[in-house]
Amino acid sequence: MLNQLVSAMDRQRFENLVVSMTNGGPIAERLISSGIGVSHLGMRAGIPNPAGLVRLRSVLRRFRPQVVQTWMYHANLLGSLAVRGLPDTRLVWGLHHSNLSWSMNKPQTLLIVRICAALSHRAPQVIVCCSEAARSAHDSIGYDSQKLRVIPNGYDTELFRPDERAGVALRDQLAIPKESPVVSLIARFHPQKNHRCFTDAASIVHRTRPDVHFVLCGNGIVMQNQVLAEWIGLRGLAERFHLLGPVGDVQRVMAGSTVVASSSSGEGMSNVIGEAMACGAVCVVTDVGDSASVVGNAGIVVPANDPEALGRGLLSALGLSLESRRALGTAARRRIEDNFGLLRSVCEYQDLYQQAVKNPTRSRAARRAA
Repeated sequence: MLNQLVSAMDRQRFENLVVSMTNGGPIAERLISSGIGVSHLGMRAGIPNPAGLVRLRSVLRRFRPQVVQTWMYHANLLGSLAVRGLPDTRLVWGLHHSNLSWSMNKPQTLLIVRICAALSHRAPQVIVCCSEAARSAHDSIGYDSQKLRVIPNGYDTELFRPDERAGVALRDQLAIPKESPVVSLIARFHPQKNHRCFTDAASIVHRTRPDVHFVLCGNGIVMQNQVLAEWIGLRGLAERFHLLGPVGDVQRVMAGSTVVASSSSGEGMSNVIGEAMACGAVCVVTDVGDSASVVGNAGIVVPANDPEALGRGLLSALGLSLESRRALGTAARRRIEDNFGLLRSVCEYQDLYQQAVKNPTRSRAARRAA
């Protein structure tokens, strides 16, 4: 979403520099190829490093942004420290999370969440939440309710669009019979994505529909992942699961699937669901975050952490006629176009940044957002 936001912003009005706390990666490469400046702090995940703060303050002094937009918890905390003593810089936090349970998050992350709750009353000017669920979750633990503002994620309906050829290409690539249905799950390997629930649900589907194949992609989604491989093997589904790891053209998987699933036990506002709907996919999702409100009546919503319910939902979607599935996919794409287009989200962020600097008539050189 960050990549899409800065790439689509009006470059006659805004100049962006994206600062990665680590050493970048595929997203940084995409930003650079779009002409967006990227700087790296070289920090390591999970290891506090004061040098990162020093480097960030150096970046801010050079770039002299009027707005610093931080994107997630660790960045919110680091950014709050970095902008101290920079009176002309406005700080905007970003919240993209709604499940704050101890079982689904690292203790260090939850500690930062609580520290930021205390800082929220004085550090940021505005706190952007990607969903109403994220706003409510943080309001309930003490974040400054007067600063919380919801800007839903937006989806690029030109990039994510139906593709009738994608289904054949995906099956050819994975040696899946052309007539076999495909259920995909697109999510990194993380407790909140709940891959165990998905493998349990897949086992339920397999008992009734042994012809169904399951295509999974995302960071950590490889057979070398012993935990995931064990879950699949214990259910006797190794020949039906295809683990692709990170995929660059994920829209091809979405458009080529019979059903796209989300088994998450926690979300803010899922990018995958909105992107899959834009591709015209039939989605079966768990009722977490704002997933149900995004899907509306253009998909199937089931309770979270309930493999039986997820399995039934998948079987229901798979049981639709071709005509009904296409109609539901068309309704899903129309819902994204009408309610969650990328342009709407970008315009809301741009308006927010203009308001933050309190003077929308300043020259282009003065309108910088980092």
